[in-house]
Amino acid sequence: MDARLHKAALMGDVHSFTKMLDGNAHILDKADDFTETPLHIAALFGHLEFAKVVLSRKPKLASVLDSERSSPLHLASAKGHVEMVKELLKIDPDMCLVRDQDGRTPLHAAALKGRVEVVKEIVRANRIAMHVLTGRREPILHLCVNHGQFEIVRVLLERVENDEDGELVKMKDDDDNTILHLAVAKKHIKLTEFLLLKTKITMEVNALNVHGFTALDVLLQNHSKSNDMKLEGILRGAGAKKADVLHPCTKEDWKIQPLSPEKNRWKKHIDWLNETRSVLMVVAVLISTVTFQAGTNPPGGVWQDDKDATEDLRGHTAGESIMADKYPSVYKLFTVFNVIAFIASLSIILLLISGFPLKRRIFMWTLMVITWMAASSMIVTYGQAFYTVSTGEMLSSRIRYLISILGWFGLIGLLFTAHFFRFIVRVARKVTIFIYAIFIYAYRNKQPSKDATSVDVESRIEHN
Repeated sequence: MDARLHKAALMGDVHSFTKMLDGNAHILDKADDFTETPLHIAALFGHLEFAKVVLSRKPKLASVLDSERSSPLHLASAKGHVEMVKELLKIDPDMCLVRDQDGRTPLHAAALKGRVEVVKEIVRANRIAMHVLTGRREPILHLCVNHGQFEIVRVLLERVENDEDGELVKMKDDDDNTILHLAVAKKHIKLTEFLLLKTKITMEVNALNVHGFTALDVLLQNHSKSNDMKLEGILRGAGAKKADVLHPCTKEDWKIQPLSPEKNRWKKHIDWLNETRSVLMVVAVLISTVTFQAGTNPPGGVWQDDKDATEDLRGHTAGESIMADKYPSVYKLFTVFNVIAFIASLSIILLLISGFPLKRRIFMWTLMVITWMAASSMIVTYGQAFYTVSTGEMLSSRIRYLISILGWFGLIGLLFTAHFFRFIVRVARKVTIFIYAIFIYAYRNKQPSKDATSVDVESRIEHN
């Protein structure tokens, strides 16, 4: 960015900026080529008049993302610059739905910082923003509860109380916890009382989470303080019941579990990985050593002398692979998979010593796939070596080995299919929830006549 333009944006100097525009009307044409535009700087520091001039000359800068995938609206929302937020929303209200690299929208950024007025403006401009989940699949209300922003929760619920039937408050996280589950788990009496007693929204007080627990069950798991009695009284007064009362089961089947067993299972998986890190390193080093040796000294060895070609026999040179001479097609396949196994093993070593956060699923899956590749390539290279050194009488052994190979790749295929299916389910769930949020917004804002057709449509919507 031009140094003068950067300084003007940093200081909010409209006069200097106007003079630059008079001297070069196209000074903003390349502003979106940089990781941070003048509008980002103005939004961050709240230079409203400067931002107005920029937007009047090049309004598309409102939709440009910086190196952290934050829009100017993200920055203004997090800082609480209400007038700046209003100005940016006039240009493009749909920027409310854009996520940054942390998976958060401008509404999430404002809620985390407790920017009440900004939250009001964003919701007023685009109500769908309330239904967008974070990158960690947290609804906006859950995000506010987890970060202690009770005032933001109150504002959001007041916005939907008069014209919504509680779709926002019914949203759940990945563990199927409602906002009531979280409020009770955090022993937040005021929020629980507000949800159950001071709003007109119908609250599913006995909703079950993924573990089959109601909000009352969550409270009774850690019922120790005197304040818990008041919280229990609020819940029972609103009709809350234990899950075993709603769905009777045997005592043996009813086991107390933590609130987030899926996260605990993932933690155990990470602990297992940390414990076996040294084992994986040894295995990777072993594979790299074996494949290196096989590459420099292939099965069958190398020719020890030079021999000129004759009419009946091909010649060879000392140091050349005998396998390449006798079985050229098999040697090519052997070489390809041996190189794959060698590179894969080195990649495993690199991942383990490079300090990557293996608790991240992307790195975990990468390590898993590379390990599969290394093991599978070793199987293939072993098969090619076995083929070249075996004799004709060992045909039955070759057939048994081929069956073993097919069984191995069948197992790999099943594992890959299972992981791929899990990935598709996660993506489909995200898309479905977003579409559902849009549908709810559209349905709640239209006012159809109560004829037979509309009644039939509404009944089908309620059924779905």
